[in-house]
Amino acid sequence: MIKTDYGRAVTSDGVNWQVQLWREHQSHQWGGMGTPETRWGYLVAGVWNLAIGFDRFPVDPKIDVVEIEVPSQKLIAHVERHCERLPFAPADNIELWLLDHDARLPLALLASTRERHNCERVSEASWRASLPGDLSFVSDSLLQDEDFARQLYRGSSYHRDAIAALVNHTAGKPPMAQWFERGPRGDGTGLGGIHLDASLIGRCVSREMFPELLIREHWPDPRVQALVHDFHLWQAPLLLTLFRLSRATRGFWEPFASTQAEVVARLHRLYPEIVDEQLVNAVLVEAALRRAAR
Repeated sequence: MIKTDYGRAVTSDGVNWQVQLWREHQSHQWGGMGTPETRWGYLVAGVWNLAIGFDRFPVDPKIDVVEIEVPSQKLIAHVERHCERLPFAPADNIELWLLDHDARLPLALLASTRERHNCERVSEASWRASLPGDLSFVSDSLLQDEDFARQLYRGSSYHRDAIAALVNHTAGKPPMAQWFERGPRGDGTGLGGIHLDASLIGRCVSREMFPELLIREHWPDPRVQALVHDFHLWQAPLLLTLFRLSRATRGFWEPFASTQAEVVARLHRLYPEIVDEQLVNAVLVEAALRRAAR
């Protein structure tokens, strides 16, 4: 993300940038009934990339187009100057972790922020495996162990719901989540949280106690271990965008990520480091050949 006092440009792949302007706007839709509420917020002005330029979205006719176009172009100029420096080092060093019920240690990452005041906006301690509409996670280990799958499903037949049920069950009832301010070496100072014991506030948790990936990697039950591995395998191209990965972990997951060539091609500009350059270059060639064959 590139941010100024009048807007920000956000990218998920390093190529396409959503241009968002910080401005006063009315809350209802065009032509809506009733008295509109005027408030400040981000207005999505359009999308920019180097190949096609700026694709400006339609805006409320009451807004002067110049009010959108001028700051958008200024923001795009910032993007053009700085996009070659990708990936940017993360600034959101305050993280919300779901805690293990027994050990009260980080179990799964829920959210992150760069501002302490944003911590108060989160009121739910529930982990989800994917976005609401994404049902694409399929675990080979669950396909091979129907009895275990039935234990986890709890009314759903989707594998993403099975692993979410597992993680949330491990957190217990009521689930506790805690904000940690991560230091330069990865250690975390405990802040406030949700359903949190007061004794946990102010504690220092070492880097080794935080999962290196999205959820805890090591589990005593081999069936659970296999399911978690399948989940991280599905997320492998995305995991490589994480800055806190050790070189050994990054090198371990690069071959798994390479099985999703087109996802790697979309995300590789955001990788802080590449261990096997030859492998990743081969994956990029494969992705380009697939696109050309369509």
